[in-house]
Amino acid sequence: MSHPYVVVDAFSDRPLLGNPVAVIFEAGDLDAATMQRIAAELQLSETTFVDDTTTPGEVRVRIFTPVNELPLAGHPLIGTARAWLDRTGHPAARFVTKRGPVEARREAAGSCVMSVTQPAPFVADFDQQDVVLGALGITGTPTPITLYDAGARHLLVQLPTPDELLALVPDQRALAVLEDLAVNCFAVDGAGLMNRMFSPAYGVVEDAATGSACAPLALHAIEHGLLPGDEIVSICQGELLGKGCEMFVDVGAVAGGGAAILSGATAVVASGVLTV
Repeated sequence: MSHPYVVVDAFSDRPLLGNPVAVIFEAGDLDAATMQRIAAELQLSETTFVDDTTTPGEVRVRIFTPVNELPLAGHPLIGTARAWLDRTGHPAARFVTKRGPVEARREAAGSCVMSVTQPAPFVADFDQQDVVLGALGITGTPTPITLYDAGARHLLVQLPTPDELLALVPDQRALAVLEDLAVNCFAVDGAGLMNRMFSPAYGVVEDAATGSACAPLALHAIEHGLLPGDEIVSICQGELLGKGCEMFVDVGAVAGGGAAILSGATAVVASGVLTV
């Protein structure tokens, strides 16, 4: 069958400067193995497959990297929100993911800014700090290396300054032994954060913008006194990749058991038909 698709750049309002995701529509006839092969063929950091459910306004979304399926991710859902809401003309939708329902909406009529809810991340056990330090070529960090589960699993490693972060040259082979996680190296940058994400385990050498890491990054920074806890946190990423991605996350409701809200601009880059 033929499947319409759209490529959306997430976290930039200018095409080719955001983090791309391919959104495959009418995907109900595709099995997981075929979805995985399509994602491997397209070689974007993520590809999503969407289809209506039997409930009006509800959309089933599956997310694949080139090598595996993710239960939840940030930039793919921001891009999928733009593609789906453009296609349907609706202002909002509920996305059903492997990690549960996510509320997606357009910030205002005609706006390119999308937002999605994210379940509160939780801290997971991690005992390979020495492996991480060796792979990154550093001897220590200002705050503890911490693993958060946010659907995707994100390890947070603070660098003292943005310059040191940008100068980092990780040993990708050494990082590849860390299964099922992404290593996010970050630094405080003015009133916000700068992030670089490396994940050989997810088939991504370096990601241009990692939306699912934003709530963990903001909560970690607030917990350790790096940022105040009463503001929406701005996180920039992708500079060394020639990208200009800026993500915004509001974690104000997380302490009370609510969801974080991730938002950012989007730009449609391409559209076509997948003949599979």
